[in-house]
Amino acid sequence: MATVVEAESVPTPDYLAGRGRFSRGGVRILFVLVLVLAGVNASFVARNSDVWLHRATGRLIANGEYHFGVDPFGQATAGSYWANHAWLFDLGLYWTWELVGEKGVMATKVGLVLLLAYLLWRSGRRWSSPWLTGLVVSLAIVALSPRLLLQPTLLSYVLLAAVILCCQGGGRWLWGLVPLTAVWVNLDSWFFLGPLAVALVIVRPAPEQSRILLSMILAASLAASLCNPHGWHVWTWPMEISPAVWRAGWPDDPRLTGLFASPWSWALLGRGGEIHPSGWALLLLACFWWTAVIASVRRRQIDCVLGLGLLLFPLAAWQVRLTPWWVVAAIPLILREWGRWTLSWQTSRFSGLFSTLATCLLLWLSLPSGLGGLTQRERTLSWSIYEHPGLRHLAESLRDGQQGNDNVGYLFTPHPDVAHYLAWFAPQIRSSFDLRLHLTAEHAEAYRYLSHQLGLIPHTDDARRRETSLNADGMRYTAAVLYDPDPARWSMAVEHIYRSSAQWRPLRLIAGELLLERGTATVSDWQRLVQQGWSDEALIPTGHGSIELAVPEPWWRFRWPRLRRGSWQAEAARFYLRLHELTTEEVGKVRTALLAVRAARRGLEADDQDARAWLIVARGVQALAQHPWESAAGLPPWQRIRQVQYRAALVQAVRHQPDLLAAHESLTVAALDLPAWDIAFHHVQQVLGLLHRSGPVSGESVENYQQRLSRWQELAQSIERQFRDQENRFLLRSAGLAGQPLARARIAAELGLYDLALSILQNSSVELYGNEGVVLLLELLVQTGRVAEANLLLDNENLRQQPLRLGLYEVPTSTGNIQRTFQLPAYHWFDLVISAAAGRYHQGRQAAQAIESFLDQERQRFLPTELPQAIATSLIGEIGLSAPLTGQLAFRWLGHWKTTRLMHTYQQTLAWRTAAADFSLVRGLLALEQGDLSGARQAFSTAASVYDEVKATAYPGVRLWQRYHALVTAAEPLPQR
Repeated sequence: MATVVEAESVPTPDYLAGRGRFSRGGVRILFVLVLVLAGVNASFVARNSDVWLHRATGRLIANGEYHFGVDPFGQATAGSYWANHAWLFDLGLYWTWELVGEKGVMATKVGLVLLLAYLLWRSGRRWSSPWLTGLVVSLAIVALSPRLLLQPTLLSYVLLAAVILCCQGGGRWLWGLVPLTAVWVNLDSWFFLGPLAVALVIVRPAPEQSRILLSMILAASLAASLCNPHGWHVWTWPMEISPAVWRAGWPDDPRLTGLFASPWSWALLGRGGEIHPSGWALLLLACFWWTAVIASVRRRQIDCVLGLGLLLFPLAAWQVRLTPWWVVAAIPLILREWGRWTLSWQTSRFSGLFSTLATCLLLWLSLPSGLGGLTQRERTLSWSIYEHPGLRHLAESLRDGQQGNDNVGYLFTPHPDVAHYLAWFAPQIRSSFDLRLHLTAEHAEAYRYLSHQLGLIPHTDDARRRETSLNADGMRYTAAVLYDPDPARWSMAVEHIYRSSAQWRPLRLIAGELLLERGTATVSDWQRLVQQGWSDEALIPTGHGSIELAVPEPWWRFRWPRLRRGSWQAEAARFYLRLHELTTEEVGKVRTALLAVRAARRGLEADDQDARAWLIVARGVQALAQHPWESAAGLPPWQRIRQVQYRAALVQAVRHQPDLLAAHESLTVAALDLPAWDIAFHHVQQVLGLLHRSGPVSGESVENYQQRLSRWQELAQSIERQFRDQENRFLLRSAGLAGQPLARARIAAELGLYDLALSILQNSSVELYGNEGVVLLLELLVQTGRVAEANLLLDNENLRQQPLRLGLYEVPTSTGNIQRTFQLPAYHWFDLVISAAAGRYHQGRQAAQAIESFLDQERQRFLPTELPQAIATSLIGEIGLSAPLTGQLAFRWLGHWKTTRLMHTYQQTLAWRTAAADFSLVRGLLALEQGDLSGARQAFSTAASVYDEVKATAYPGVRLWQRYHALVTAAEPLPQR
C-alpha cells in the first residue's frame, strides 16, 4: 500500500473532479456510457457448449441426485475424485433457467458484467479523475469482451475485482476477503487468488496495518476455503494450468488448441482490413501497465496490486484464456501511476470531452456494424444461448434408442461438445471426455489413438502406439460418433472412414453426425445409409420454400440481424454432399446429390439465414447439372432452371454471410459463364480481400497460399481489363440514347454489364420501357441469381389473375437434333424459375402445369383436329395425280405442296406435344427434388405417355426421363445384416 507521504502527494478524486471543466452531469454521462459499453460487450450469443454440462449438473443437484466427488457423466472416471468448484454456479444456472428462461440467464450475465465494470471504476477512482478512469475502464471492458462467457470464470473476474477493492481499502475492508473466499470456493477453481492477495498484502503492509492482523485474515481466508462440500479436495489446479493436463498432452491435441492458444499472434489485432478492438485494447493496456510497473518499482511502491499483476502477467502471456485475470489486476496500477503523470491533462478543458468521445468510439467498435463494416465480429448482439441443432438431435436420438433397447454399447465421443450435449439431453449415456480434461488425463493417449482410427487427428508416436492401442482396445468401445466442429477435419475423417473399412462401419446418420460400430464396412453399408436418408420424411421439405429471401437493403436502412441457429437437416445435407464426392457409382452420385439438396432445403425452411445450407444447395445443384444424366441429355428448359438455382443459392449465401469465401469464388466463375464482367469483377475483389484477411487455411502451407493468391490476382487483373473495355464500348454505343432506358439496358446486357443494365432499368420509370422492359428486367434478375428481387417484381395480384398481360417469352427447347423456341407466358416461365430456385416446389409445379396447359391449348387452337385424315387424303390425291398420262403438271405440283405443308403442320404438332411432355418431366423432376416420389411418378407417367405417342425416342427429354424414371421406380430393398 502507499506510504503516508505518497498518499498525500496523490490528488484525491474529489480534488480532480473539482478542477475539471465538466459538471457532475458530464461524469454521470461518462459512467452511463461505460455501463452501456459493458452491456453491449456482454450481450452476445452464448455459444460455449459447456453451458449444457453446467446446467445438467445443476439439475442433478436440484433433484437430489448428485453425489459430491463423483463424476456422473464420464465413462472412465470411476476412480477419480471430481472436485466441482462450480456447483453453486451450476445450481444457480439451473434455477434461473427454469424460472425466467434463457433470456433471464443472459440478463443475469449482463448484470454481472455491469457489476464488474462498476468495481473496476471504483478501484480506479481512488487514484484518478473520472475522465481517465472512464477511458481506461472502457479499454479494459473491450479487452475482456472475448472472455465474457457464460461460465463460472465470469464470477471469478467479479470476485477478483472485489478482492482488489478490499485490499485497496485496507483496515476493516480486508476482513471482507474472508466471506469473499467462502463464496468464491463454491463458484470456481480460481478462488485461491483471494488468499494470495492477502499474502501479498502481508509482504508489504501499510504502516497502519500489522502483520499479525493480516496473518489472522489470511488464516481466516484459508479456513473459509474449506467451507465447501469437498473439503481439502478443492485445492487443485485449474484446468488451464493443471500439470496433469499438460503431462497428458491435451494442449497438443488439434481439437483443443483453441483452449490453450497463445496471445502472441497478429491475428488478435486483425487481418486484411479487419479491426479487432479487443486485441488492440489488450496491447494498449499492456503498454500502459508496463510503464506503470517501471514507475512503481522506481518509487519502491510495492503493494498487492503490483504483486498480483506481476504474478498474473506470465499467465496472460502464456495463454489468451488467462488474460482477463491480469486485465482486472492491472487497472488499479495503471490508473494510479498514469493518474499522477496526467494530472494537468485530467484537469484540462478537453479531458472530459476526449474521454467521452473515446468511449463512444469503443462502443461503436463493439457494435456489429462498427466503422461501416470494417469490424468483422462473429458475434451478434443477442440475449440467446445457442443450441446446436445437430448435437441436440444426436443426443435425443441416442437417448430414445437407449430407452427403446437399441443400445449402442460403449460409446466413444471424440469431442467435448458431444459430451456436453449428452450430459443435458441424454444423461443416461456417458461420454468419453469433456472440458474437465484433468479427470481423463490418464486416458488421453487412448482417446487420441481412437480419434486417429476415426481419422480426426494424426496418429500418435510410433514408440507408444502399441501400448496405446492395447489400452484403447481394453476399453471395449463398440460404437463411436464421428463429429468435429472443424469442417476440414470432419471432411477428412469421413473420407478416412469411407476408404478404410477394416475397423469401423457406418451404422446410421443422426443429423450430420455418423454413428459407427466396430466391424468391417462393405458397400451395402453405405448404400443402406443412403437408403435410410432417402426414406427419411424428416429430410423432405414441405415445398413452400424458405421463410424469407434476402434482398439487398439501402445503406441508410439498418435491419437488426437475426440469430442464425442452423438446423440438423443442413448438417445431414453436408454429409450427403461429402458422400457424393466420395462415391463413384453413377446412380449413387445422383441419389446423394438429390439428398443433399433435399435436406438443405428442409434446413432452410427451419432457418433461411443459414448461409452454409444455401451453399450446400448450390453445390448439390451444380453436381446434378454436371452429372452425365443431365449434362448429356441437354434439355434446355431444365438446364436454365439449374443455372438459376445454382446462382440464386450462391447469391443468398453471400447476402446472409458476406465473408463466405467459397460462395464468392463460385459466383466469380458463374458470372464469367454468362459472361457478366461487372459482377465477376465485384466478386473477384471480394475474394482477394477475404484471402488477404483469412490467410492460409488449416493445413495449407504458406507457399501454396501464395500460389493460390497469385492465381486469383492474375484472374482479377484479366477481369478488370475486360470490364473496363466493355465500359468504354458501352459509352460509345449508348451515346445519344439518354431517354431510351430499354435500348441502353440491352446494349449493356450484350456487353456483359449486367449490373449496369439492371441499374438502368431499376432507376427508370416503367412507363419508359413498358412490359418489354419488365420482361428484360426479370430475365436479367433471374440470370444473375437475384430471384428475391424478381419475386418482388412478379408478386402482383393483377399478373396472377391475367398472366398474359406480361406477354410471351421465348424459351428454347430441343426436339431431336432440331433446336426450337417456344413462346410461353412470361409470367408462368419466370414463376417456374423463381419457385424452383427458392425451393417453392408446389408453386413451381403449378407453374409447370400451367405451361403444359398453355401448350396444349395453343396446339388445339392453331392446328386442325382432323390432321391425320387430311394428310392421308392429300397423299392419296398426290399419288393419283402422279399416275402416268393423268393430270396436269400444275395439279401434281399443287398436290405435293399441300402434302408437304400438312406434313410440316404434323411435325409442328409433334413439337408442341413434346414441349408439353418436357414440362411434365420438369414437374416430375421438381417433385423428385422435393422428395415427393408419388408426384414424380405421376408426372413421369404423363411425360412417358406423350413420348410413346409421338415416338420421340431420340429426344433429350426421353433420355432424361428414362434415367430418372428408373431411379424412382427401382425397388432397392435393404440388404440383410
